[in-house]
This record gives sequence, C-alpha cells and structure tokens, in this order.
Amino acid sequence: MKQNILLVFVALVAFLWSCEKEAVENFSQYDEIDLKSQPVPGNYDITFSYVGETTLTFVIDQSGAQSVSHMLFQFIDCYGEYLTIDNVISATVNGIDWEDKIDSGSGFDYDCTEDSDFDLDSPFIKLDDFEFDEEDIVTVVIVLDEKVANINYLIKSANDCWVFEEETDICDFTEECYEWQTETAWAANGDVPGSIRYVNRGNWATYLTFEGEEKTVSLFAGQTTFVGTVTLAPVAGEVEITISLEDGWQLAIHDYDESGMPVEGVYRQETVKIQGYASTPPARNPAPGRFDTYKGNDLEMNVPEFNFYGIHLDVGLLTQIECPEEE
Repeated sequence: MKQNILLVFVALVAFLWSCEKEAVENFSQYDEIDLKSQPVPGNYDITFSYVGETTLTFVIDQSGAQSVSHMLFQFIDCYGEYLTIDNVISATVNGIDWEDKIDSGSGFDYDCTEDSDFDLDSPFIKLDDFEFDEEDIVTVVIVLDEKVANINYLIKSANDCWVFEEETDICDFTEECYEWQTETAWAANGDVPGSIRYVNRGNWATYLTFEGEEKTVSLFAGQTTFVGTVTLAPVAGEVEITISLEDGWQLAIHDYDESGMPVEGVYRQETVKIQGYASTPPARNPAPGRFDTYKGNDLEMNVPEFNFYGIHLDVGLLTQIECPEEE
C-alpha cells in the first residue's frame, strides 16, 4: 500500500514539473515574440544629404523605433557661428510646409545632450508636432541662406531623446582677392561705341542727339565696354534721364584704400555729369568738370530739354584678381 502511495506521489511531482516547464517555455516563447514586435527606442536609420550647399535633407526610418515627435537643430556656419530661425528660407516634413511649426529659443532640458555638442544655451531651431505615427519614413528638408559646416540635431520621441551629428565638408576657405576697377563712361548716340564723338581724334568722349521723343542709348566705359543704358524721356517740358548699370558696375562714389577696396562712408562727389546743348557741341575735348546741366550721384534726374546731351559717368567694378604672395 505504501509503495502505491509513493508511486502516485512521484507521478504527481513529475506531472507538476512537466506542466511548470511547459508554462515557462511557452512564456519565454511569447515574451520573445512580443519583444521582437516592439520598436526599439532610438533605433533610427538616418540618411543625411545636401543639394546646392544650402538645402539639407534628413530621411529618418522610424519603422524600428519610437515615432518622432519633434526635432531640434543647431546649424553652425563655416565660421563657427550659429544660424538662427531667420536663416531658414523654408522647411518641409514629408512634403508638407512646416513654416507654422518652426520655433526657436531656449528652456528645454534634455539629458541626452550632456555628452554631445548640442548646446541648449546656443541658438537652435525646433520643428514641432510631427505626428507621423503610421508612416515608416519621415523626411525633413530645410533650406538655409548660409552654408553650414556642422549640424547637431536632436530627435525627441515619447519621454526619450537622441542627439546626432553631421559634417557637410562644403566650406571653401580658398582665399579670394579683389580690386576696384574704375573707368570713365560716356553715353553713346545709340548702340555703337564711339558715335557721336566730340572730336574725331584723341579724346573718345561722345554725345547724343535728342529729338523730343523717348530714346534709349548705350553707355560705354573705356571706349568699348558696355556697362548699361541711358533713357531720355520728355516729361512736362523737361527731360527725365534714367541711367541703368549692369553686370556689377556701379557709380564710383567711393574713395579707395591702398588695397583697392572702397573706404566706407567716404564718397567721391559728382560721379554723374551732364551738359545740354542747344546746337551741335563744339569740336573740342569736353571738360566734364565744367558741365553745369547736372552734377551729382543720382541715377535718375530731370533736366531742361536740349537738342544734344553729353553724359559722363565715373563707374567702378569689383574684379577678382590673383592674390599677392605673402612675404
């Protein structure tokens, strides 16, 4: 009898142990499957690219991670300065204009920034309210008005955050040197350089005819270099003269230092000089310093009506040159 009871007890223990083992195995299998189905915090696959040096694209695969809620960016230009929200031309998230959801400032407290170059005390740009929980890919495109050397950005998701860093390698610190090229310019009688000249030999100064109707003529510097146009139009018994300069040319209203650069706030007076004539100008070299119909630095002016005009300008152009060798 005792032997039978012992056999029953052993069988019961074996059965209970078998059930417990099966339960543990089943739980472990369930637990493993459940873990695999859950996104891993911070498990983002990010692709960064830039186009035209100021258009930056961030493609974030969030299929294996928590959904992104918002992002903070710090853009550092080629000279180590932080860009601000004023440097953002446009921003889109998944092709949607995000202009109304861009912010900047301070006051955020993220523990994840402690071991990174992300500095919450420096300017940053925040793109908020992503809400793309049902989408695997989040694409952020930001267009700036400056090139950037380094980018620090923070991804916020639920109660967690992660900081990433990028370098662009697009900054070019090749030295460039310039000098100001100054020239004398005269308005021609049409589109041909050298017509009509005050004298046929020597001085190449030209004048133009005015028949009372609007006309536009070319402006040439150094005899043959086209630098703009001059338009004359009759207005209430006067003639309105409009000068348009092209291709970087401008009035030479600056004085220049030894390196050829303009001195800020120092101006050469009377770069535009106009003389009107009732009859054909005398066949001698003109003296622009004695012109008295108009003298100044304006590109638009009204003058008395004449049959002929001599229009003289001092113009300048910033020209790139080979940098001098350092001694």
